[in-house]
Amino acid sequence: MGDLLGVIPSAAPPSALGQALGLLDGDGSTFLERTVTALREGGAERIAVGVDELRGPVHAAVLAAGAHPLVVPPRREVRAVSETVRWARKEWGWAPPAAPPPGSSAGKRPCLICLPVDRPRVKGATVRTLVEVFLDTLPPPPLVRPVHGGESGFPVLLGAPGIEALLALWEEEPEAHSEPDAGGLELNAFLESLRSEEVSVETDDRGVTLRIASVPEYRRHFPRSFRKRFQKW
Repeated sequence: MGDLLGVIPSAAPPSALGQALGLLDGDGSTFLERTVTALREGGAERIAVGVDELRGPVHAAVLAAGAHPLVVPPRREVRAVSETVRWARKEWGWAPPAAPPPGSSAGKRPCLICLPVDRPRVKGATVRTLVEVFLDTLPPPPLVRPVHGGESGFPVLLGAPGIEALLALWEEEPEAHSEPDAGGLELNAFLESLRSEEVSVETDDRGVTLRIASVPEYRRHFPRSFRKRFQKW
């Protein structure tokens, strides 16, 4: 399936659920385990997960899930993904070419698959379909994104042009992004900047548009886990 890098920007993004979102139970598997599994079933050979601590339960959960914890700035998804790419290039030798060499097979073209941990309902088969579309498209698209019911969702796949655009954000104005709460493009805003070259893939997987980071959403989509956590009677 090529050299596919899976990225979960943060295992503990902001939420109203009173717990690190990645550690929240989702019908027997944590949100982190569910997203790691979807990426792996989709073809990601290596998976990096953003954490904000060198040790602790979140860091341990990432290791237990078979992924690599990487300390990144909290609350800054774009920077987290960008720094993950830089780290993967340095430590794993993962380096998507700017363009595929002449005569190279589509299956050897690397890409980045980004799946936030607050999308625990995404199916592995959906990720695999997106990867297949990416590998079958020439020249490599900067962005492949699922669409359900007219709404764009996650995971997103970034090809070499999209990855270079992402890295350029931090090369152009690194001082503007030196603090966790500094200004800068959020992930959705960055993806919007690539929309004109986006390859959209229709899917019946509702999980691509389900962001579960609030009590009402958690209760609606994981009622048994919700009752177990919040109801004591």
